[in-house]
Amino acid sequence: MKKLLALCALLLPTLLVGCDVRKVAFSPEFDGCVDSFAVNFFNWRLDHAVKFCTPESEKWLKFAASQVQRNDIEQMKNLPDNFAYTYTIRQGDPKGSAAEVALNVENFFVLDSIGKPGRVKNNATYILQLVKQGKTWKVKLNGLPRMDKNQQPESDKVEQ
Repeated sequence: MKKLLALCALLLPTLLVGCDVRKVAFSPEFDGCVDSFAVNFFNWRLDHAVKFCTPESEKWLKFAASQVQRNDIEQMKNLPDNFAYTYTIRQGDPKGSAAEVALNVENFFVLDSIGKPGRVKNNATYILQLVKQGKTWKVKLNGLPRMDKNQQPESDKVEQ
């Protein structure tokens, strides 16, 4: 019995590390998809961002583009060149065909209110779904990406 327990204690960490779903999704193609989508979407190059999305997601990028006003374009032209992002994989399926990432974005232009001018946002986290189509990873949008209220920096939170 003691040998069985010792064997289980020895193998359990190996099994847990070997089944880490975050590692399943990690690949150069995965990184490239997240990187390309983030850079293009948050710099308002939506026509380039669409290449890194599922075909069903295109309608959401077209909707985002339709909300841009002339004043927003002028503001976007004058943005400082200090956009940055990081991401962490929050979930992934064991087959390596789907994943969820938390994308922390800094210094980007946001249009978050209809009829109001856009503004530069210092920091926000967005949750993105990714799916593998063949050998290619794509962002799957079921709507426009929204800021994750649970991950919002303390300085940006509104007192209730």
